[in-house]
Amino acid sequence: MDKEGFGHYLKKGGRSPSAVNRCVKLVSEFEDFLQESRNNTLLEDVKPEDLIEFVKILDSISKTKAKGSL
Repeated sequence: MDKEGFGHYLKKGGRSPSAVNRCVKLVSEFEDFLQESRNNTLLEDVKPEDLIEFVKILDSISKTKAKGSL
C-alpha cells in the first residue's frame, strides 16, 4: 500500500488526521492478514471472501464491531 498516497487521498476527502491514521492502520492490518492467511494476496487481487474473513477476525478480537472500524 502506498501509505502516503492513501493518506493524501483521505485528507482530500475531508478525513481528520485521526481518521486517516485509523484507516491506514486498518489497511496495513488487512495486508498483514492477507500475507499470513491468504498466501500473500495483493490488495488488487482481494476477493469478497477475504474481506469477510478479516471482518470475522476483527469482530472476534475487538471490543467494538468491525462495522465501526470499516
